[in-house]
Amino acid sequence: MRIKLLLITLFAVLSCTILQAQPADELIRKNLTNLSIPNENIKTFSVDLIISSSGSNYLSQVRYDNGNMAFNCFDTDKTPLLIARNGNVIYNDALNTRICLLRKNILIAKAVFEGDQMNATINFHQPNDEEKENAIKIDFLSLAEQAMSKMRTSKENGIITVTGETSKQSKVTSVIKPGDFFPLKKFSISSFGDDFVICFDNIRVNEEVDKKCFVYPEKELAKSNITLNDLTDLTDELSLSNFGMLQRITYSVMVRSAFDDKEMQEKLEEILKPSEKINWSQLKASDVLKSARLRTLFKAF
Repeated sequence: MRIKLLLITLFAVLSCTILQAQPADELIRKNLTNLSIPNENIKTFSVDLIISSSGSNYLSQVRYDNGNMAFNCFDTDKTPLLIARNGNVIYNDALNTRICLLRKNILIAKAVFEGDQMNATINFHQPNDEEKENAIKIDFLSLAEQAMSKMRTSKENGIITVTGETSKQSKVTSVIKPGDFFPLKKFSISSFGDDFVICFDNIRVNEEVDKKCFVYPEKELAKSNITLNDLTDLTDELSLSNFGMLQRITYSVMVRSAFDDKEMQEKLEEILKPSEKINWSQLKASDVLKSARLRTLFKAF
């Protein structure tokens, strides 16, 4: 029995040693796979996307379980900007005292490498003949392969970290647990030192997802006194999917940041070109109340 345990231990040590001896680019190509859902082999998926810029942190979250989808997008103060629960999409328009609601929608989320840059899109719309299901596509391998110079590896407790630099002097870090069904556990891209960081964290595939993530608190929302602007039955021209979700979220972040910044207010009015001059003090007062109620209803997973 002791000899058997010794052999097992020795085999494990040798396996780790061989794994560690692999070149960094080989580790990347063997352990990084792209994520594509729907996929009969992937039943559940979870990821937290953190964007850090100038000391601010913005959090987005995706939870997927056998076709069910939940999505969160939070401002740096944890105020919900966009929430999706199994087809119910709530968008917190900072230029509106209400929140917008769309029902019966699917989510198409992509982060893929096109040309020489990453292209990320988020789209909510009512299903059509081409896209009938929630879908996710993340091109981890192509992103990592942009950073094959000056590669370094480190290992701790069975977790391997591979760091490399791109031709544009960005740093890409992959945290890998070899042997897992989906070995990639964390993936980050940093530019301008660490002034701007995009991080895919808490990556979990085929692990249990809390069913509460997919619950739409319709009764609680009705009792919150937040005014809902239901756009579900309006024409496609008015649906959120055609506003360009990332752009709309960005505008909301900028508007909320401009409440106490006169110069930024003027720049935003030039960009947005509102039909009437924005009453910033009134908008801020409305946002304080609306955001506090939303933070109570929707928290990070």
